Amino acid sequence: NVTKIRGSHTLKVGGEVRLLDRSSTGNYDGNSGAFDFHGNYTGDEFADFMMGYATDGAVTTGSRTAGFNYYQGYYVTDTWQAVRNLTLNLGLRWELPGAIAEKNDRDTVLMPSTTDPVTGAYGTLALVNSTMYKPRTIEPSKHNLFAPRVGFAYRMGANTAVRGGYGLAYLAPDLPNDIMPYYSPINSAVTGWVNGTVPTHLLANPFSSGIVQ
Repeated sequence: NVTKIRGSHTLKVGGEVRLLDRSSTGNYDGNSGAFDFHGNYTGDEFADFMMGYATDGAVTTGSRTAGFNYYQGYYVTDTWQAVRNLTLNLGLRWELPGAIAEKNDRDTVLMPSTTDPVTGAYGTLALVNSTMYKPRTIEPSKHNLFAPRVGFAYRMGANTAVRGGYGLAYLAPDLPNDIMPYYSPINSAVTGWVNGTVPTHLLANPFSSGIVQ
C-alpha cells in the first residue's frame, strides 16, 4: 500500500495477492454420524432413544482434499478536499477472486445438458480436467469485478456535518460451502438407512452391512 499527499488530494494505491489453501479431511457435516428419533416405536422420542430404536441414520465418509485458489485485489482511492467544507472520497477496487480448484483434480461438475455415457440418462457428473470438462475449476475465473466507492462529508456549520457514500462489494467464492471439493460425490460417500415398522437397525450395530468408503 502506498499513500501520496499532493495538495488537496490524498491518493492511496495498493493491492494483495494470496494463495488460499482449503485443505480438508472431508465433509464435516456427517463424519461422526447422525440419527433421528421420531417416537415411531414407543410413542416417545426419548424412549426410542433409550431403546436404541432410531427412525433413520446416516454417516459420511469423506476423503482428504486439497482445495485452493489464488486471490488478487487492487485498489486506488482519492480523498479530495474539494472546498473548505466538502471532502469527497473517490475510489475503485478490482477484485480477482480466482476460482477454486483441487490439487489432484478430485472434483466434479454437474452437466445437465450432457448425456451420461454409462446410463444414457440426460445429465451427468464430469470430472474436472477431463475430456468431458476441460477446466480444472468448477466455475470460470472472473475478471470484470470492478467495485466503485463514492463518499462525501459536507460540513453545514460548526455543529452539523452530513456524510454519505456508496460502494459495491463482491463476496469471496468460498462462502457457499457446498462448492468446496470435499462436497463432491467422489470425495464424500454417504451410508444411510431407514427403519421400517419393526426396527432392524439398532444403535448397538446400526451399520451392520458396512459403511461405504
